[in-house]
Amino acid sequence: MRRLFDRAMLAMCLTAAVLVTGYGLLYAAGFRINDTRSVAKGVYRISGEAVRRGSYITFCPPDTEVFRMARRRGYIRAGFCPENYSGLMKFVAGIPGDNYRFTDEGLLINGRLLGGTRPLWQDGLGQPLPVFEGEGRLKDDEYILIGNAVANSFDARYYGIVRREHIRDVVKPIWIEE
Repeated sequence: MRRLFDRAMLAMCLTAAVLVTGYGLLYAAGFRINDTRSVAKGVYRISGEAVRRGSYITFCPPDTEVFRMARRRGYIRAGFCPENYSGLMKFVAGIPGDNYRFTDEGLLINGRLLGGTRPLWQDGLGQPLPVFEGEGRLKDDEYILIGNAVANSFDARYYGIVRREHIRDVVKPIWIEE
């Protein structure tokens, strides 16, 4: 019986080592796996392209109170970004030079209301959300990033504008879950 247990443990350890190594190799090759609902679940790859409207990007959250709250509440995970945040993947809705306005009805970019951007005032547990308010023109290093797959994404409606220095990569979908 002990021998069977030892073999089972060895098989589990080898399987775990293969999975971790495989994921590490995919990551090193520029592949990113999104398993959250903010953008389509699937496999993405770093493209090396410039950030544009409609791009998918990964970014490291700045260490602000709204992101600390998001981490405490479990909206974002621990990870390899500064302050131990997980990198986030979002859709670029606003780029430098765009006019923006955050309203109770949703986000307007250049006067056009974007669907699915009406802010929620509380999360699924009834906790209040810090709805971002503001309007203006995005500066040369400012972007508005949203989750375009679900209405309850933790995105610009709550944390506002993200500066270019926090954006890591532009990624392209390789395979997405339909």
